[in-house]
Amino acid sequence: MTVLVDSTGALSYLQLWRNGDTDSLPPGHDLRRHTRRDRLTLVALAERVAALPHVTFQHVGGHAGRLLVEAATALSGMARRRLREHFDHRTRAHDLVDTFLAEWHTTGSPSSG
Repeated sequence: MTVLVDSTGALSYLQLWRNGDTDSLPPGHDLRRHTRRDRLTLVALAERVAALPHVTFQHVGGHAGRLLVEAATALSGMARRRLREHFDHRTRAHDLVDTFLAEWHTTGSPSSG
């Protein structure tokens, strides 16, 4: 599986983690515990990436009309917004995904623009 990433900074960390360097974290990363299992969320992600040899990462330009990247960007924006305010995120996320899938079925590819 190939994961498309539009952030070169994030891609750098994903590649480090993929190569086993799970101690590398972004500067200023919040080291407070975020999960019930008292494990750092980003550390857990790093360990998971290192354990998935079949996953590769590829850089794609952000906002270049790639439907899947645009949908992921919109969903992550909703997740960040939900931390600050209450809104009907589930309906909006479902609508976004439905729109993405309809377009994908029309164009035949999640990376088409």
